[in-house]
Amino acid sequence: MTVHGIIRGTILIDGFVGGTWRIERTRGSAVLAVTPFARLSRADRAALESEAGLLLRATDPDVTHTVTFA
Repeated sequence: MTVHGIIRGTILIDGFVGGTWRIERTRGSAVLAVTPFARLSRADRAALESEAGLLLRATDPDVTHTVTFA
């Protein structure tokens, strides 16, 4: 939670909060940046990339999409 009471977007791994995410928009692109709290398995990373792609297609349909992991 931020100092202003805003709750950040979170990712769930096996039902537990496993990190945060945010969308960074620039002209012509939208990047969903994931910051996991611990190392992700390949399966979890693949699942997050898939879900992030679906979210970006819904929120920013007319731009280029990218998913990054910190």
